[in-house]
Amino acid sequence: MQPVGFHNYITLFSDSIFWSAIQVTLLLVAGSVILELVVGIFLALLITNSGRRARSVFSSIFVIPIAIAPIVTGILWSPNSVFDDLNTLLYYGLSLGTYIDTSNPRTYYSLIIISDAYIWAPLIMLVTVAILRSIPKELYEAADVMGASSWKKFQKITFPAIITSPILVVTLLLRTVDAFRMFEVPYAWSFWLGQDSQLGAPVDTVSVLM
Repeated sequence: MQPVGFHNYITLFSDSIFWSAIQVTLLLVAGSVILELVVGIFLALLITNSGRRARSVFSSIFVIPIAIAPIVTGILWSPNSVFDDLNTLLYYGLSLGTYIDTSNPRTYYSLIIISDAYIWAPLIMLVTVAILRSIPKELYEAADVMGASSWKKFQKITFPAIITSPILVVTLLLRTVDAFRMFEVPYAWSFWLGQDSQLGAPVDTVSVLM
């Protein structure tokens, strides 16, 4: 048996499929984490500013995606489940004579990002709710005395408290690391693309290749 040395690594780094998977992974990680942050903060603000009963209902509903297996979410958000219905509505229901082109990679990249954010945005929401509850009420009372508007209070008090919170920073860091392991949703989509038995599907991430 002869030692292979760095031959396997040379083969890997010279493979176009590997570099394509790197690009897809970076795109999906960046898009999903940013969308999760935006949606999570929005949901947290919605819950915090709601009444007690509405807060309980919203909290229960919004955390459901975390309990669903990612592979199931990938199937639920697959083009067969989403784009077919939308295209039917656009082309026949609204008689617009147009449809969403599912052969464009940008189309299903965006939907994978949305499906991943659908799973993990509630985590950011829960962390943000905890941060909002830790903000001293005296700051808002002082802002009311100064005649600050709701937007000014959000801009000067709420948003800085959220973004600068060490808890949120650590959560985003862990979520980013975890997003690099994205496997279930792209793997489920490879079946839809009919390329589940071969490598190099347009939605393949590094985890799928491994």
